[in-house]
Amino acid sequence: MKKFVAIAVVAAACASASADVVTVFPVISPLTQGFAQPLQILAGSYNSTDLYIDNFTNFTFGNAFVTAYVNFFPGKIMTTGGFSTTGYAFAKKLAIGDTVGPATFGTANFNPMFADEHYGQGQWFNGTQPVEGFFGLAYANGFDGGGNALVNYAYVDLRVTPLPGQSAVVDILGWGVETTPNTAVTVAQLPEPTFVGVLGLAAIAGIRRRRA
Repeated sequence: MKKFVAIAVVAAACASASADVVTVFPVISPLTQGFAQPLQILAGSYNSTDLYIDNFTNFTFGNAFVTAYVNFFPGKIMTTGGFSTTGYAFAKKLAIGDTVGPATFGTANFNPMFADEHYGQGQWFNGTQPVEGFFGLAYANGFDGGGNALVNYAYVDLRVTPLPGQSAVVDILGWGVETTPNTAVTVAQLPEPTFVGVLGLAAIAGIRRRRA
């Protein structure tokens, strides 16, 4: 089953085209420089936080690194296979119709980069222009009877908008997740929101994280 999800702290409309698909809006916006947004991909899942999206401040250069961090092994994000000047793997930008799953995952990393506003790198960097695109991830969602990790596959719609002074604003526009473990999901256009609300970010500054 595929579910489309976005988070809001005020009222949002929920529309269901079938028993298998749920849409919840509005989006998480904006995530400003120096803050990280924790996400639970599917409400009620095994972990309270599956993923962080981080608009990280580099105090050496005074610029933004837009990165993500999958919280628990064996979770990872699809990457291009290349690396940034600062040593991050580059997250891979997907298109509608691409598959995220065991057979198509390819190279991956638990903490890749989307855009580096100082060096001008990453598939979410295009000079002064906003870049929107999907990225694919696998995240741990409990264990089977034999103690093996159950993995769910998902994709997230992300927009990075550069600002003057080598910084950026990040918008998390929603995501789709295959709720059956170890089953691929196909990237699809997220449904249009039926209600626009206001989101209050419970963002976190200066998070120190260790991989579980």
